[in-house]
Amino acid sequence: TPEYRINDNLRVYARYAKGFRSGAFNTGLSSSLEQLSTVQPETLNSYELGLKSEWFNGRVHANANVFYYDYKDMQVSATTTTASGSLVSLLTNGAEGTARGAEFELEAQATDNLHLQLAASVFSSEFTGDLWKGNSFIRAPRHTYALGADYRFPLDIPGALVLGGDLRYQSKEYFISAYQQSQWTWLNQGGYTVSNAHLSYTTADEKYNITGFVNNLTDKQYQNHGISLNRGSAPYWASFGDLRTAGVTV
Repeated sequence: TPEYRINDNLRVYARYAKGFRSGAFNTGLSSSLEQLSTVQPETLNSYELGLKSEWFNGRVHANANVFYYDYKDMQVSATTTTASGSLVSLLTNGAEGTARGAEFELEAQATDNLHLQLAASVFSSEFTGDLWKGNSFIRAPRHTYALGADYRFPLDIPGALVLGGDLRYQSKEYFISAYQQSQWTWLNQGGYTVSNAHLSYTTADEKYNITGFVNNLTDKQYQNHGISLNRGSAPYWASFGDLRTAGVTV
């Protein structure tokens, strides 16, 4: 990862990495060692260019990067049915894939009491092998945006009171590699936004903190996983994210 400092505020870098995920055996389909199916190792070549910067005496940090990933022998989760009719989950190879994207992060101490954060990413992925060619990677939304803010209230008593919140949006994502062009809506989740809020008090010696929070303020219902039990059609299994949740932490 070579890095070059352009000036006191800005530096750029380039990064290349190669990694692998170890192979495995699928035991759920077998009743003997001879029946074990083998999953080959997955390899990845990763390329990245980016910049990091600090401005206004360190009150503002801005970072950005672009990247390209090249996968070989991708290990992808799948489900199948045994001869006895039991449903099993397994890993499979046979997929190649590429991904490219860009990320941007901005963090600012706008005033002595106001702290802001912004993040955005664009991600494009595609299976390039014969298996699922043209489909997107699972759990890989094309767009993700996040915005957060914290405000510290000056107090006449010792300690600090901070009110904060955040918003996060993500576009459509798929839960399985196959059947992405089907009408079965439980195999994907359309774009949605989730918002959270919190109020914290920290003692002057910073030994104790009490926080009240509300997550998923708008009570948004969204799916976070889905599996077809019958080649993409019903019946199916789905799980969902938490609805509005409130609590206190100490």
